[in-house]
Amino acid sequence: MSGVAFSLVIIDSAGGITRRIPVKSSTVRTCIAFSIVTLAAIIGVTAHGAWLGHRAERAQKLADARANMNDTLAAIAATLPKARLGQLMAAEEFGQIWSKAGLSPSSGAPDSEIGGIGPLADSDVRSSQSATNVPAANEISVHQHHHGDLPRKIVSLIKRSRALQDKLGISLDFFHDAELLLRNTPSVRPVDTRWITSRFGRRQDPINGQLVMHKGIDIGGYIGLAILAPADGQVIATGYRGGYGRTVVLDHGYGIQTHFAHLSKWLVKRGQKVLRGTQIAEMGSTGKSTGPHLHYEVRRYGEPIDPMNFILD
Repeated sequence: MSGVAFSLVIIDSAGGITRRIPVKSSTVRTCIAFSIVTLAAIIGVTAHGAWLGHRAERAQKLADARANMNDTLAAIAATLPKARLGQLMAAEEFGQIWSKAGLSPSSGAPDSEIGGIGPLADSDVRSSQSATNVPAANEISVHQHHHGDLPRKIVSLIKRSRALQDKLGISLDFFHDAELLLRNTPSVRPVDTRWITSRFGRRQDPINGQLVMHKGIDIGGYIGLAILAPADGQVIATGYRGGYGRTVVLDHGYGIQTHFAHLSKWLVKRGQKVLRGTQIAEMGSTGKSTGPHLHYEVRRYGEPIDPMNFILD
């Protein structure tokens, strides 16, 4: 374009030329170059802004992921010790009941591993991270400057945390059912006395002297002594039953019933729900009895079981 002259023509609204301005070719080249530089700058600024926006969005996602992971780990830290303590307590009490009563594992005794979580030691309670391969908070902060690995590690930790929460959920569901079973297991004495006058098993009948099966235990006392529910349950029968005299029967679920005989009177009615420790009757000597006492039976699916196998107190 060297040596070529350009003119800038200004035309009015009527189409007439009002002014002609000569423009050097060097000026045209300068304007074109300036326009190209300006356009390139605009494109560069726009691209840089988009990149910054993408980076900010990615940083926000990472921050949200870290917050989510921290919340998950905090929930696990709050839940796991309680679950493990519950498992230890439940296992101890279950062990006593099932080993003494001779019940089979199929009746609900806890397995050695619940919901994928194995037997727990005291050291496990002090270090939940080592048991689940989840790094501690300070370990996470050390690795945060490795930006390339951080998203993958966060996703992996979140997956592990949620998997553990699922296992804990199963475990806690078991503990809830276990707590319900323990509340409905007749594991305390129905009267405030340890005077056992006759035990479970074959014995000589005190009235006719014949060798018969004694389906419960006899607990001595005095007329009017409070008879208490040994576990949560529901009254399914009250009335006079021949040689049993005045009787109350409680159903505790899981196939377990308790029978209380020779009462002076009952204080509950059929269909009533009672809690462990609720007074249900008073001791007496009604029916086939040689003196004031409580005849106490525990039956599982109708079969009598030695009540002493259940009493833990």
